[in-house]
Amino acid sequence: MLKKWIFLINFIFILFASCAHAAEKIKTPNDETNEERQLLAKQIRSAYLMSLKEKDENRLTRYLTYHHYLAEKKLQRIKILNTLPVQEKIPPKKVALSVSDQLRGKLHWPVRGPIMRHFGSSLGLGRQSFSGTLIKIPMGTPVHAIYQGKIIFANELRGFGLLVIVNHGDGFMSLYARNKKLYAKVGDRVKTGDVIALAGNIKDFARSALYFEIRQNGFPVNPASWCMA
Repeated sequence: MLKKWIFLINFIFILFASCAHAAEKIKTPNDETNEERQLLAKQIRSAYLMSLKEKDENRLTRYLTYHHYLAEKKLQRIKILNTLPVQEKIPPKKVALSVSDQLRGKLHWPVRGPIMRHFGSSLGLGRQSFSGTLIKIPMGTPVHAIYQGKIIFANELRGFGLLVIVNHGDGFMSLYARNKKLYAKVGDRVKTGDVIALAGNIKDFARSALYFEIRQNGFPVNPASWCMA
């Protein structure tokens, strides 16, 4: 009788061991499938973020190109008016230097701080690169206009947070993004050094920083070529 019980216990033990071994064999393919799904999800997310960045850049470029087009049309109208005959002779004015000739290499940075990302550095998303400069600053740092001009945009823009764009004339614009608070509004005239915002948006971005761009005729240029070291 005792032998029968021992035989039955051994049989049950072997049966459970076989089931556990079979379960391990079944589990392995599922783990591999989960890893493949996670990898595919990461690739899809990376592609999605890249498409969002491209859309944001294209939207901003179209907006700035449109304002440059309006400025060119206004300049053409002025040239046409200047060619019209006048009754009295007006002494010729001295030809003024363009804004770019006056300011290149002479401007102050909008904030003071270490550079986190330089103009032209890779974004890690295909061939895309930084169109501006990312400056590390404490949250709430005042942002100063680098030159006098007119505010043409002061609102939130996806990918940039609270954004201010100043049109300085002659196809020359400056952009200030990732702000915590805006002081300027569309249509305002600002002077060199005026505080237009407080930087340091940590709600939508991981670090407190100011994203700064300079654009000439709608195209981004290196801020380091315009601002003093």
